[in-house]
Amino acid sequence: MHAGIALENTHRYFNLEEMEKDIILTHMWPLSDSFFKYRESLLVSLVDKIGSTRDIFSMISGINEDTAK
Repeated sequence: MHAGIALENTHRYFNLEEMEKDIILTHMWPLSDSFFKYRESLLVSLVDKIGSTRDIFSMISGINEDTAK
């Protein structure tokens, strides 16, 4: 899955703390198999979802404005 591949790729370049590993493994929750071990992991996941949602609505808004012209 994406999170596991991301963690493997990160290990090539960085030595990670356990919390950082958990953040990478759980940021795709609820689609990932892992659940949060740290509050920071939950926070990163929530912020990621908020940002993604804003991006989607921004794209939809732009599409609607373009078709209305």
